[in-house]
Amino acid sequence: MDNLIIYTDGSARYNPGPGGYAGIILDKTKKRGVKGRELVTTNNIMELTGVIESLKQVLNASESYKENPDINIKVNTDSAYIVNTINNKWYENWIKSNWINSKKEPVKNRELWEELLSLIENFKNIEFIKVKGHSTDKLNNLCDEIATKEADEAKLELISEAKEEGILLDDTNIKEYLNSITGANTESLDQDDVQDESNQNLIDEMSKKEERQSETITSLIFENTKLKKKIRELEEEIKSLKEKKDE
Repeated sequence: MDNLIIYTDGSARYNPGPGGYAGIILDKTKKRGVKGRELVTTNNIMELTGVIESLKQVLNASESYKENPDINIKVNTDSAYIVNTINNKWYENWIKSNWINSKKEPVKNRELWEELLSLIENFKNIEFIKVKGHSTDKLNNLCDEIATKEADEAKLELISEAKEEGILLDDTNIKEYLNSITGANTESLDQDDVQDESNQNLIDEMSKKEERQSETITSLIFENTKLKKKIRELEEEIKSLKEKKDE
């Protein structure tokens, strides 16, 4: 069965702050793209929006999907927030508890989650894959570049709008301005996602350590094999010299 590959990403400056999202859809021989921005948003909102808008694009315009509704759809994202929620089915408990999480608090971004889950129901075969951000995956990096550019454009628009109201913003005061209009503490926002990312980074670091250890062991085995071969050659040479001496 064929695959339809999707890459998505989202970004928000200062979190909350100017943000952008992007999606790349590999549809047969062509690439389809989605992108957008918001003046004040969060990383998680932009990550979710990137996935939502990409799946909408598949439903409305994908030739591959229209020809084969059973096609495997693989959504690649560096958001542990999204992948863990979907793959671990955390949303099932949210729905059962009327969208109250384990901390007895309303689930953040409920409307976006409901929209995403509704979209997913349209696809018979869909898989969410966690990719490592800012690594070697070219399409993930391209999504990141587009989303970041959208966030930067949103930042310029925010500064321009504030200027029209007589407020001059720059890198020294924009964070305080955003906190004042959102009432958010940017350092504590989306801690669940931050924790998920930290856990994923720890897992990635442990995997790298195991790889390095494996490479070291392989190298030692190789050197040991070479040494044993050299010893055998020396033994054969000594044996040959002894035989010649006896003659």
